[in-house]
Amino acid sequence: MKDATSLQLLLVEPDAQTAERVRQTLSSHFPAACVRHCSTVAQTLALDPAGIDLVLSDMTLPDGTGLDLLDRL
Repeated sequence: MKDATSLQLLLVEPDAQTAERVRQTLSSHFPAACVRHCSTVAQTLALDPAGIDLVLSDMTLPDGTGLDLLDRL
């Protein structure tokens, strides 16, 4: 199991204000973790999923759904 200093968290959220609130909450609970943010399925799929430990996704994205995204990852 990884420790919190090496966690790679990915937040997929189209709304910038919501994304910032969630990022702040995650950062307060996991201060050493890296929290990345994407707002679309296309942006997310451009990343290498091998380094991501946890994906938190909105269900409704501009170019697909959160479930479709997770299935594709």
